[in-house]
Amino acid sequence: VLDGDGRPVAGAAVLAVEPNAPQRDGMVSFAHIRRIATTNQNGAFKGNIPHGNWLLAANHKNLLNGRWGFKLNQAKTVELTLQEKEQRAGITLTLPFSLSSLCSVSGTVVDENGKPMASVSVSCDYQRTATDRNGRFRLAGLTPGKKNVRANPHYGYKSASTTVDLQPGQKLDNVVIKVELAEKGEFSLSGTVKDEQGDPVEGAIIYLNTKRRTHRRAFTDKDGKYRFENLKESRVQVQVWKGGYAPITKEVDLPAEGVDFVLRRRVKVTLTILDTTTGLPVKRFNMSVYRLLENGKRRHTCSMSRYSEKGEATFGATPGDIIVVVEAPEYRKAEFTLNVPQQETWQQNLGLEPAPTEK
Repeated sequence: VLDGDGRPVAGAAVLAVEPNAPQRDGMVSFAHIRRIATTNQNGAFKGNIPHGNWLLAANHKNLLNGRWGFKLNQAKTVELTLQEKEQRAGITLTLPFSLSSLCSVSGTVVDENGKPMASVSVSCDYQRTATDRNGRFRLAGLTPGKKNVRANPHYGYKSASTTVDLQPGQKLDNVVIKVELAEKGEFSLSGTVKDEQGDPVEGAIIYLNTKRRTHRRAFTDKDGKYRFENLKESRVQVQVWKGGYAPITKEVDLPAEGVDFVLRRRVKVTLTILDTTTGLPVKRFNMSVYRLLENGKRRHTCSMSRYSEKGEATFGATPGDIIVVVEAPEYRKAEFTLNVPQQETWQQNLGLEPAPTEK
């Protein structure tokens, strides 16, 4: 596969299109297209397709994708007729553009106050990315011309876009997309998230929920602090989530300041289920895990159906007492009360007793 300048293209998709496939605005649905190969670093490819008549074409980074499918009217195709078990070599496909003419757009997504917004989806044509922790984004592989760069923040904010006019090979920087709140109110909420050692937790996600939906989302800064303003709801459920920690929720009446949270680290628990008579792994089983509360009640945390050659199941749990219920074909149902220690990983073997055979 070559580009418009005759240079080999790595990572190009090689497509086989049904020659009589219906078209809409010059596009063919992907239901009538087979992806048969991806080019290597030298632009070469090798693939298999059924015998018959085909149109071969190349695509790169979805640049020939459109609303209704593949833009066959813009692609450069090669007609191919293959007999049964026939092999064909030396086929050259050409993209309708040169890689040197492709453009990029980078910039920042900010809120109404000019504060950068993290994890916002940004798209242009069929290229898509998300902003980093500083609200920065970069979209590469864009063809020249007028483009609409769109930010879709969700969680209480309206989508916003800006139009850019890209020249061949241009690398446009410092594009700013400002998004606005969909609803505005008079309430505010702020606080800090720390771990059990009292250290601030950076990058924790704060969700504001009601019974209907998630209204807003924010991330803690390097000091573990978060803040929401212009909230409309007077009562919300605040949920805090961070990878490696147990999530925590709290009902809060607004306005409120100093709504702080302490996150507890999750322990990676690996349980191995063994046959009590043979000591061999029980390969197929169902498992339910419950958190044992202070009042003696249990709260369900996770369930799983497993097939494991080693009889293993892995999940995350906070330190303390848990109840594990295990069921397996031809074994008695068993319930275990375990105390998960305060450490990064923990392994434990559990035994299942075979069920008596029916006479």
